[in-house]
Amino acid sequence: EHRAGLPGRGFRANTVKGYKTTRNAVAEWVDTLPGGMTVPEYNTSAHDALIGWLREEKGHGQNTIAGMVKHSKPFLTWAKESRGQMLAVDPSKLPVEWEDVEKCWLTADELAAVAKAMLPSNLALVRDAFVFCCYTGLRYSDLSDLHPGNLSDWKGGKVLRLT
Repeated sequence: EHRAGLPGRGFRANTVKGYKTTRNAVAEWVDTLPGGMTVPEYNTSAHDALIGWLREEKGHGQNTIAGMVKHSKPFLTWAKESRGQMLAVDPSKLPVEWEDVEKCWLTADELAAVAKAMLPSNLALVRDAFVFCCYTGLRYSDLSDLHPGNLSDWKGGKVLRLT
């Protein structure tokens, strides 16, 4: 129910998908607990256990875990404020700890090599989308939202127009 309301509050489809991924991971963890767990039973010990399970059992990295905690906080606040559930934990006190990750970029030669790479037909479209995103600076989520209405005529050709 919480996820169903996200698009109406302006959340994009890929963000809603991230919330669903978090929900599925938490549900999988709850299934491992004898007797399960309800939202009001979720406390700091349970939170620590979930984080440990995500790291140890699922092999998630720190930024994936931080994203899941980031998604859990608004859900818990919603459960308290919209559903009147008494919580054993204050969502605002759950730490979201991001890890700095070294960013790297492809050189022009490397990008050209990727663009020319011979791939199986089922991967060629993925390569083309990746290269297009590199050249335009679009995220994949922006690319997936493009439609013919984003093209405009300009000086005898077509240009991409984002609204």
